[in-house]
Amino acid sequence: RSDNNTLSGNTISGNTAQGYGGGIIVWGGGNTLTANTITTNSAGWSGGGLSFLEGGSKNVCEKSFYPGLRR
Repeated sequence: RSDNNTLSGNTISGNTAQGYGGGIIVWGGGNTLTANTITTNSAGWSGGGLSFLEGGSKNVCEKSFYPGLRR
């Protein structure tokens, strides 16, 4: 768990979690996710592809592709 991390240019696909964030969990704040593809992941509780938990400051997602995202 830390703040101010960058995750860029990755494909996160086909993962499963029993709890949150089947693809990835972002803890803390000030994190940037850029140009990632997050697809076909699942989670038992929420955040099948992507879950933000305990964000202290703003997290940024940009130029990333999340097929099937429900808002």
